[in-house]
Amino acid sequence: MKPHNYSSCELAEHESEFLNIVCIDHECKNRRLLCSYCQQDHQSCKRIPLNRFIKMYKDQIDTKNLETLKQQNLELSLHLDSIEATLIESQKFFYNTFYQIKQAIQHAKQSLHQMTHSGSSLLNYCFILQQFESEPSHKNFISLLSQIESFMPNSDLFSFTIKKIDPSQQLSLSDESITNMKIDVQQFQSATRKFTKLFQQLHDTLQKSISSIFPKDLIESENDTQHFNKVQPLFNEQQVLSLMQIMDDGMPQQQKLSNTNTFISNMPHQIVPPQNDIQQEKETTLIFSEEKKFQLMLGGLNFTKMLYMNQYIICGIVGSKFSMFDISSKDQNLQGIVTIQNDAEFTDLAYFNTYEQLGYIYLASKKGNIFKLITEGERNIKIKEGLSRSHSIDKPGILSIQVSPVEEQLYSIGQEMIAKVWCLKTMKELKRIQLQEPATAFHVDWKCLFIGGNNQIQIWNQTTGDLTKMEGLEQTVNKILTNESKLFVGLADKIKIYDKKGEGELLLFKDVSFGQICMLSIIKTWPILVISYIDKQVEQVGLYDFTETKPPQLLVEQSASSCCAVYEEQDVGNYLALVQKMGLCLTYKMEQELNNDI
Repeated sequence: MKPHNYSSCELAEHESEFLNIVCIDHECKNRRLLCSYCQQDHQSCKRIPLNRFIKMYKDQIDTKNLETLKQQNLELSLHLDSIEATLIESQKFFYNTFYQIKQAIQHAKQSLHQMTHSGSSLLNYCFILQQFESEPSHKNFISLLSQIESFMPNSDLFSFTIKKIDPSQQLSLSDESITNMKIDVQQFQSATRKFTKLFQQLHDTLQKSISSIFPKDLIESENDTQHFNKVQPLFNEQQVLSLMQIMDDGMPQQQKLSNTNTFISNMPHQIVPPQNDIQQEKETTLIFSEEKKFQLMLGGLNFTKMLYMNQYIICGIVGSKFSMFDISSKDQNLQGIVTIQNDAEFTDLAYFNTYEQLGYIYLASKKGNIFKLITEGERNIKIKEGLSRSHSIDKPGILSIQVSPVEEQLYSIGQEMIAKVWCLKTMKELKRIQLQEPATAFHVDWKCLFIGGNNQIQIWNQTTGDLTKMEGLEQTVNKILTNESKLFVGLADKIKIYDKKGEGELLLFKDVSFGQICMLSIIKTWPILVISYIDKQVEQVGLYDFTETKPPQLLVEQSASSCCAVYEEQDVGNYLALVQKMGLCLTYKMEQELNNDI
């Protein structure tokens, strides 16, 4: 009977003897499995039984975790197969769905065009008549005659009759149907934009997850590693050139009306040489052009919180009031276009933009209440819903709030020292976590809430529910910011910058001193921090490229107090607004300038 796992020798003269000996001599040139006959050719070699060889091998590779490793590999393979199958299925679904929508739109546009330009349509009759009224030429008169069916010589009312308008060439339109179409289009656009943002964030998360396991196998796009070699302020007193929407085959494009300049997109520009697959990136300079300088009439009060609603409107907390300003106005002294005062005194605000000229402003008050304002429009903004309804979410005291647009959730921290998460639609509490000390700053980044305190930051991961601490920060945390790859912690006189790694790990990237820091903000499209600080009794606002070792580039030789707002919208433009003491406001447009030298 053949022993288990032993093979037979293949040499005919060895009579199929079992291969149960191993040659392991380091000088042997023909190491192999040996049978009893083969051993005669390896008399001078070191040989051991096959079972002993296997045991020695096992002892060196530690097979205790073999089953666990097999299970992990199997699970990982299943996860990768699953996401691959999902991508294929989703690709088919979205392709078919988008194709059907596009076909429906094209069919509707063709039908509209045909009905509009049909010879028997009301619009066509009106068009011919308008042409004749504006230019009563013989040619246009012939066009009118072609629409006359018959002449009636003795009629007092009409001496002729025009051809009947074909009802089939008229759309059954009503104001209600057009309004419904507008609402459906806006909702579809809003949902599509939200989905795109959410998908991009999930895509980035999945990429990081894969790269943490297979760092050499994932080739990241050059777009994610864009470097900006220079930051250059450019002061220009000319007025902003208006932007026009130009429709080209149904696709909107924005162009700047200028004799010498064209609109520069804020996406990274790359070229691919025709001779090879190596991508080369153009050197990019970030230009800050001063657009306007005007006085906000604040009644002797100061902005304590400010944000952009769109490229035309800024709003914020002035003293304890809420005010809104139209910064597209040509006036040098701007009064608030909307001012709302409440006896509860406002302490903070957040803004949720639906991208359909509808917005939601959330105001926090010292009474622990949240007020919701519904706005409509871009320039001539109307408040559709005032302060008639409020939601009590905390004890009376300083209440801070932030909004997560992707998840449509509101985060709050107040006198109770409890971080809470609320549904924006229903204002129902979803989650909460008790804090150990009052929050001095907090920031929402996707599924993590960073809460600053005395020499530490608490990090609440809502996916896992874990609350971890980052200690040893030396000073009280005044500001917390993030972008896709970094965490920025503003202290009294320094900024600590951390790299965000997988599994929530944070590694110190840079520790920079700035004197007394008054204000800190971030431009997420570029690796730039906007810092207002006092260094050697000199107040200034600087632009700090945290990828370089250079000091901040001077922007303004005065303090911007504690207020700064950044507006970044690819289809519209990128803007920066600073409010200095006594209400002096400066606005800048941020643009890329490409150096053609590769």
